[in-house]
Amino acid sequence: MEVPHMTCTTATLTLSPAVRVALAAPLLLAACTVNTLEVPGPGTSAALPGLTSAGDGSSSSSGGEGDDNPGDDSGGQADELVCAEVNTRAIEILGDRCGSCHGPGGSGQAQFDYVTDVYAMIANGKIKPGYPLESPVYNRIDLGQMPPPSVPEDQRPSDDEVDVLWRWIESCIGEQLGCGQGDDFISSDEMLSVMRNDISNTAEISPDEREFIRYFTLSHLYNSGICGDDLEVYRYGLFKLINSLSTGNKVVLPVAVDERGTIYRIDLRDYGWDAALWDLVVEQNPFAIEFVKNEAADLKQFTRTEVPFQTGDWFVATASRPPLYHDILKMPQTRHELEASFGINVDGDIATEIQSNDDLVARAGFQNSNVSVNNRLVERHEFPGASNRVYWLSYDFAGNDGCRNLFAEPLDFCEDGGEIIFNLPNGLQAYMLVNGAGERIDEGPDDIVTDPEQPNQNVINGLSCMGCHAEGMIFKDDEIREHVFESFDFPEEVKQAVVNLHPSSDEFTALQELDRKRFTDALEQIGPVVERKDEPTLRVFKAFDVDVDLRRAAAELGVRTEQLASQIGKLGPDLQKLVDGGTVKRQVFTANFAASVCALNLGRTTECP
Repeated sequence: MEVPHMTCTTATLTLSPAVRVALAAPLLLAACTVNTLEVPGPGTSAALPGLTSAGDGSSSSSGGEGDDNPGDDSGGQADELVCAEVNTRAIEILGDRCGSCHGPGGSGQAQFDYVTDVYAMIANGKIKPGYPLESPVYNRIDLGQMPPPSVPEDQRPSDDEVDVLWRWIESCIGEQLGCGQGDDFISSDEMLSVMRNDISNTAEISPDEREFIRYFTLSHLYNSGICGDDLEVYRYGLFKLINSLSTGNKVVLPVAVDERGTIYRIDLRDYGWDAALWDLVVEQNPFAIEFVKNEAADLKQFTRTEVPFQTGDWFVATASRPPLYHDILKMPQTRHELEASFGINVDGDIATEIQSNDDLVARAGFQNSNVSVNNRLVERHEFPGASNRVYWLSYDFAGNDGCRNLFAEPLDFCEDGGEIIFNLPNGLQAYMLVNGAGERIDEGPDDIVTDPEQPNQNVINGLSCMGCHAEGMIFKDDEIREHVFESFDFPEEVKQAVVNLHPSSDEFTALQELDRKRFTDALEQIGPVVERKDEPTLRVFKAFDVDVDLRRAAAELGVRTEQLASQIGKLGPDLQKLVDGGTVKRQVFTANFAASVCALNLGRTTECP
């Protein structure tokens, strides 16, 4: 199936800039045409085509007709190139002619300082897309009331500029706003109906399998204007994380059940999950809603849970970090418990390797690392009875002196912590951070390891590791073997032990290539292998944390922007700044979400009486 998305050619205006920057895929709305993007259609699951797509060069058109559409010489539908120019020009006109009073920091009325913010003008009733005569901004300009009569004629909109504004509101603004507008809005009722119809389809799901079915949704993102390649990032991030939290034997992609590719079905059993685990995630989800409408009754009955679906971006941003990351993977409290569950005896493997060089262990030590502040050693262990899995651990240090100096103590070093990487049964990787005692920790101490992608520079287990290892194992060259072998400071037994534990450069590179390929082969079943800067889990995490505007707030609550604007007074005082183009911090919106659902009578949450 095909889902419309926006492809842009030139631009002077970017809406919702925080989200666009965080996703590193700006949706430039001044010159957009409509192409198509292949995504898994209803009832199908297929690997995502990637973070970019190529349209077929075709375009669609929209607009008004005849004399009611000034500037349209054809008298027919608006040409898309013309709309692109109109979109750009309209914002320029509003900024030039009205911005000094009604732009950000303008001298006019404080409650109307967003004349170049299209979303805010629509939400606050200043513009009604498709209806210039019902749009106060247009009417006041056309009647000569704005700018005020005192403004000199050469600073007022010309007749041609007024025609551009008419054309923009009547025919072109819909393209500029992208998806989720008008009839394209995905309501909660529609979502519930789609899921109910899907789970009721016995050709796809037998009645005795229904209790294992759950859903993740991206519909609120679509309603907030995120579509095309931008939405593809969220799909990829969701698919990757679900499978990175799986104990199943193979990669299993969620199945799209709606035409737009925003609602995805999963079977808990595919990932080694169960109902109790799903409910644990729901308990941690401040955005979880129990819908009480008739459309939800069958869905809740079939799945045997009050909350059968959750939003995908919250899941990616939260389950990629502790505590949920540990909870879902059932990560034990210590490194030694983890190794025991795999049948790996690290100390025993090392002793055997030193004695007989059986290729059970491979080490590499080096002075500099992308993540570790000091010298570092990485160590690879074979998985007993599982040729498709390996176990890596690093030894990290808070300094380079004494027993922390690998180049002086290549065998009897004293580490302060470490990172563990191991293959899941499906070939993807899981991670665990430990302190010097081998106890599991949520974040790595910044005097040992750092993550420049995080505001506080701390390495967060799961999330930071996925970002750093976006392409799998990071190739490193050993510096210890040659150093020890050529030194006169080490006895022969130490040299031989180091030679056995530290394979040659070619041998170690071959092992790293093998392990990287194992990961990338699994990842390519989901989407493309990308560099760290494009790693989808990290991108979704960053995008989720940006400030929330009125349109995004409405979309997450499941209502239209204009509906929320008209009922904003029912919400808490912290959310009142959403009107007139304001935003609130993500943490503020999260804290107020459950109560807002109750206030708007949208469903049942923990805050409802």
